[in-house]
Amino acid sequence: MQKYLVVSLITSDRAGLAEYFSSLASDHNCNVEDSRMSLLGAEFVASLLLKGDATNIDSAAAAYRALNQEDFLVQLKETTDEPAASDSLPYYIHAITVDGLGIIQKVTDFLTQKSINIESLQTESYKAPHTGIQMLEIAVHIYVPATTQINDLREQFATLCDELNLDSTFEAITH
Repeated sequence: MQKYLVVSLITSDRAGLAEYFSSLASDHNCNVEDSRMSLLGAEFVASLLLKGDATNIDSAAAAYRALNQEDFLVQLKETTDEPAASDSLPYYIHAITVDGLGIIQKVTDFLTQKSINIESLQTESYKAPHTGIQMLEIAVHIYVPATTQINDLREQFATLCDELNLDSTFEAITH
């Protein structure tokens, strides 16, 4: 029987960490089914979903857990590989605005109030070319309940975007 393990790791950035984290999985005969790795400040952050038989998952978990004794913060959680609810439709939101306090919270609150599940949320703050103004880019993959009137949802989201001065797109994912 296959088991799944979520591994979250944080450590000071240095070369080779992505390879190191994925090697630990393969060294224990586990497959990395999904992953997210990024640099946040001076810290390298990785989240991995491992798949393997019970013995291999347990062995890999012990190897990742041992990293806590070094310069790593590690958390592990067993999970399942359950697909998204079949009564939901996938959409993608992309937005750019001048960065400001509470923007991400307001967007996520809007989605929560509409019972929309967030599959992934990625934000990036950067300085605009030429002006140096601090900008915010938001990318969100969501699952909209099939019973939702999408035109009404788009209109309500457009109103929120006008209030927050967001330049955005709201598109169905077709692949």
